[in-house]
Amino acid sequence: LVNFKNIELKALKNKTEVGFDNIKVTPFLVPHRDEFSETVGYRIEGPNKSAVFIPDIDKWEKWDGDLAELAKTVDYLLIDATFSVTVNYQVETCLKFLTHLLPRVWSCSKT
Repeated sequence: LVNFKNIELKALKNKTEVGFDNIKVTPFLVPHRDEFSETVGYRIEGPNKSAVFIPDIDKWEKWDGDLAELAKTVDYLLIDATFSVTVNYQVETCLKFLTHLLPRVWSCSKT
C-alpha cells in the first residue's frame, strides 16, 4: 500500500496530538508485550464527539492511567475485552461506571 501511494506512514509520538481535517488523534503508550514495537491507545476527538480506543493491555496495574476517570472524559470508550477470570479493581470500577451509564445509552439509541 505504501509503494502504491495508497497510504502514507507518519511517525507518532507519545501524547502528541496529530490533526486530520476536523479530527484530532492523540496516541498514548499502554503496557503490553513490546518486543517488536510499542503498543498504543488512541484518543480521537471530533467536532462533536470523542472516543478512546485501548488495545490489549498486559497488566492494568502497569498502566499509569485510571480507566474509570478516562471513561468519564469521552463519549465512547473502546477497550479490548479479553480479561482473565480475575478482574482487577480498576477494570471492575470502570465496568460499574459504564453499567450505570447503560440505561441512558440504550434510551438514546432507541429514539
